[in-house]
Amino acid sequence: MSRKTLICAVLLATCVVSMKNAVWAQSSVGPLTVPEVRLSLVERATLSAERTGILDQMTVREGDAVAAGDLVAKLRDQVVRAQLAVAEKQLENDVDLRFARKAAELANLEFSKSVKVNAGTSGTISEMELRKQRLASEKALLQLEQAQLQLEIAKLQRDETYAMLNAYAVTAPWAGVVMRVSKRRGEAVREGEPIVEIADLSRLRAEGYVNLTDSLRLQVGAPVQLRLNIPGAELPIENRTFEGRVSFIEPKVDPVTQKVRVWADIVNDSGLLKDGMQGAMVIATG
Repeated sequence: MSRKTLICAVLLATCVVSMKNAVWAQSSVGPLTVPEVRLSLVERATLSAERTGILDQMTVREGDAVAAGDLVAKLRDQVVRAQLAVAEKQLENDVDLRFARKAAELANLEFSKSVKVNAGTSGTISEMELRKQRLASEKALLQLEQAQLQLEIAKLQRDETYAMLNAYAVTAPWAGVVMRVSKRRGEAVREGEPIVEIADLSRLRAEGYVNLTDSLRLQVGAPVQLRLNIPGAELPIENRTFEGRVSFIEPKVDPVTQKVRVWADIVNDSGLLKDGMQGAMVIATG
């Protein structure tokens, strides 16, 4: 290779590197636009009963708003409620415990007096009688422990029955909107069978793909602006900007496209955003 050719090759390589650095510098400045994103629900759940039974109540309809913990459906629970009433009465009954406590006090008092008498005048009460009184005192203490244990068991049985009763109710795990009602009052349901579907519409996920180099500029928590793109129409909502923040940058590169999946949580206070909508989002960088 001649000296002239070598110099040209070096200059060419230098130009290529300079151009690449220039492109990188240009692309690493300012916000990043993701031209194609799709909206999806972040929180969506299908609620079912923990037991098999007959639906006694359906308190919601499709489109109803529910708060966390709201009752949405309930199975017939009369039998379990009766069992709970019995368990509560058994828990209230502390007669055995009070009797055992008094019996233990009396037995201990008798034994203590006998011991004091013999301490003053030895042999007044026979050794056999003292042993019987000591045994009676210890037995009374054991009976007191048993009565206390029975009361604790009654409390656990009450709690168990209360938990069984709660299993007949279907409640909302978080605030949202009823999307679908699959069962009606009076219908039979099996354990785990879908009854109600709810979704949180207060925020949606905007998901798209960015180039590997662009993904290195992004940070979780970065502000995002979303604009909708509704095919075949020109609507005022397409000129509106929705705010959000980057919530996930996938730590994996697609081996074919060399792109990285990224999504942002978009605030939907107005309720205009819907699952499946498309648009573009601009992500702040730097």
